Amino acid sequence: MAHCAAVKWFAIIMALGATVVSCSSESDPTLQHANAQRGAAGNPARCLLCRSSSSGSAGTTARAPDVMDSGSDEPVDDADGGVVPSSRSFSMTAGQSAARPEPPVPEPRTDDCITDIGAGDHTFTCDGITYLTLVSEPCTRTECGLIVEVHAQDMSGTSMRANTRLHLLAPIEGFIVVHPSAPSGTWDLDKHPPLLGQFMERMRRAFRVDPKRIHVTGFGLGGAITFWFLGNRMNVIASAAVASGTDIDPPAWIAALDSTWHPRVPILFMNGRADDVLIPTAATARVQRLVEQLALTGGEVIESDASFTRKRYSGDEAMLLDFIEHAYRNVQRSGHCIPGGSPSDTHACSTGGTTLNWGRTALRWMIDHPRP
Repeated sequence: MAHCAAVKWFAIIMALGATVVSCSSESDPTLQHANAQRGAAGNPARCLLCRSSSSGSAGTTARAPDVMDSGSDEPVDDADGGVVPSSRSFSMTAGQSAARPEPPVPEPRTDDCITDIGAGDHTFTCDGITYLTLVSEPCTRTECGLIVEVHAQDMSGTSMRANTRLHLLAPIEGFIVVHPSAPSGTWDLDKHPPLLGQFMERMRRAFRVDPKRIHVTGFGLGGAITFWFLGNRMNVIASAAVASGTDIDPPAWIAALDSTWHPRVPILFMNGRADDVLIPTAATARVQRLVEQLALTGGEVIESDASFTRKRYSGDEAMLLDFIEHAYRNVQRSGHCIPGGSPSDTHACSTGGTTLNWGRTALRWMIDHPRP
C-alpha cells in the first residue's frame, strides 16, 4: 500500500530528533479523499506522523501502534484481532496553524466504567451496555470531537462499524468514535437512551472532548434514539445524522422539536424509497412535520442522481434539515438498508448503485456543523 514517503527516512529523521513529519497527500489515498471532500474550502488535509503514547492496557484495549506499525491512515489489526488507531495526527481545521499554541484542556481521568484513557480500541461496559470506543493517539493530548453511532435492531456496535466505517474515517478528522451495543441486540426505548446519554457525559469527563464537536448518528432504532438526543441533549450535541427509523418511534420525541426547541441542532435525515420499516410516506410526513414545527423554508434539491435526491430546508438560528431519499435496496430488507455498507452484512444496501455512501456523508455533515 502506498504511504507517506517520510517513513523511508524515519531512521534519519529520528537521529536528528524530529518528532513530526509532514507528508504529501499525492501518494496517500486517504488524504486524497479528504482533500477532494474539502475542495472549495481550500483546506487540504495534512498528514503528520507522530510518536504514539505507550499508554493502554492488555485485554480489552488494543495497544497504540508505533510509527512503523503502519503507513496507512486507517487503523490496523493487532495480534488479538482488535483495531488500533493510526499514529498519524488528524488534519487541522480551517484557521488552525501548527505554530499557534494549543489552548489548555482538562486533564483526562478514568472512572468506574471508563478504566483506560490511553490510545487504542477500548471496550467499556456500563449499566449492561458495551461500548466500542476508538481513541487515536492525538486525542490523548489535545481536544477531539466525539461521535456516538447507535445501531439498529438485531445489530451490534461491531456490525455498525462494518457498515459505516466511521471508526476508520473519523479519527483522522479529530474524533473519538463510540459504538454502543444493546445488551440483547435491540434497544429498550424507555430504558436505554438515558443510559447512552449518561455514557456521553462520562466520555466528556474522561477524555479531552471538544464541547463544540459532539455528534450523534444512528440507523433504524438507533435513528429513533438519535431523535431522543435531539430533544433531550440539544444543549450538548452539535448535529445529528439519522438513517431511517422505525414505525414505533415515540411521537413525543418528534413533537418536542417545535418552536420552543432551543438551541437548534442541524439534522441530516435519510430514508429509502422502498423502506419497509419506516415507510416512505411516514418518513416524508416526519420531514413535513419538522418543517412546519420549526418554520423552515426551502426544500430545493441540492444534490441528486438516478439513485437519490437530497433536499435542504433552513430556518432561524442557522437551522438546517437535509432530507435524503435513496432508491437502494437490500434483498432481505428492501430499502431499509445502509448505502455504502459492508457487502457481507445483511443491513447494507446491495443493489441500486453505489454513489451514496452513508458513513462518509454523515461524517461530512458532522465536520461541517460544529456548535457555534
